[in-house]
Amino acid sequence: MATLWTKQKLVVGNKDPLGHNTKADFFNNGTVSFNTTIPQGATLEKVFAAAEASPAKLECSIHPWMNCHLLIREDPYAAITGKDGKFTIKNLPAGEHTFKVWHQNGFLSNVTVDGKPTMWARGAVKLTIKPGKNSLGKVEAAPQMR
Repeated sequence: MATLWTKQKLVVGNKDPLGHNTKADFFNNGTVSFNTTIPQGATLEKVFAAAEASPAKLECSIHPWMNCHLLIREDPYAAITGKDGKFTIKNLPAGEHTFKVWHQNGFLSNVTVDGKPTMWARGAVKLTIKPGKNSLGKVEAAPQMR
């Protein structure tokens, strides 16, 4: 999983001694959807004008095990959890925000927060962020099957 701000450029490089391709389909950036061969030593560069509501899959059609998901945002406020499940969103302005919580199997909806069963419709949770440090509490989700 990776995140990209619309002010940034996606750069996919190929350092392998053989060719690869990168395929991606987007909803809001449909004109930027691509399936491009990347020769040995070459790079592919793409820019995106709009955010996407959900992560899009990027994959090599030649080597299907080579894939990831990309979330395109119109702001820099996104995070990916570490192996310990923790994350930080730096410089997030105080105020009410709606966060989308996603796993490669889809949006997390049925979770427990500090031991209480909670429903996040399509992974959305609305929180009021105060100045200083904030915490969601301990959030747990059951493993999902594909």
